[in-house]
Amino acid sequence: MQPGSQAYWRTILDYLLVFWTGLIAVVWVFHDRISLPVWLQVAGRTHPLLLHFPIVLILFSCLLYFVRNPFKNLTLSFLWLITAHFTAITVLTGLLLKRQEYEGEALTYHQWLGTATYLLSLLLYYAADLPLRFKQGLAVLALAGLVGTGHFGAEVTHGEDFIAGPLLSASTAAADRSGNLVYHELIQPIFDKKCVSCHREGKTKGELRLDGWDGYIKGGKSGP
Repeated sequence: MQPGSQAYWRTILDYLLVFWTGLIAVVWVFHDRISLPVWLQVAGRTHPLLLHFPIVLILFSCLLYFVRNPFKNLTLSFLWLITAHFTAITVLTGLLLKRQEYEGEALTYHQWLGTATYLLSLLLYYAADLPLRFKQGLAVLALAGLVGTGHFGAEVTHGEDFIAGPLLSASTAAADRSGNLVYHELIQPIFDKKCVSCHREGKTKGELRLDGWDGYIKGGKSGP
């Protein structure tokens, strides 16, 4: 195998996948014992930037199992190799970001589904010689994992019911509000729109929650 040849770089990328997988496993198992230096905190915060790459790559790669590949020089094996690398880096940065003021049930689901989607992309890379029907089944699972990961990621970032929020707000506005207090009528909707994405269960910046009356009264790190 000549250095600089296609086979040489393919081997390097294969070994790098093993490295990413091992690193993800270490962070998964020992995340409570890891003290993050500043540069790793910065790396974790690139997660929202990086996640768009694997989303597009997974969608495109899965689609090619169900349609004729229009790119004759682009093999699915190579495409899944690139996809697996981007997905691994995104999962790893997400695990690092998890340590920075994020918690809650939605985060747990987001983390599990994101990691499962990476493992599926890894499996699809190594499944080049398997029957098409089997690979199509794996592709459907990968797409389902992608949708689930995105859904719970939106909940982590923007709060519960973020997607259906406008519909829920409209139905609430139309309901009878004669018995509500001024706080629930006028103040809480402002918090819901402007503040709750960062001050709620699962993401309490400054130890302050503004998703309900109790958190509002209690205050945060700097006091009531």
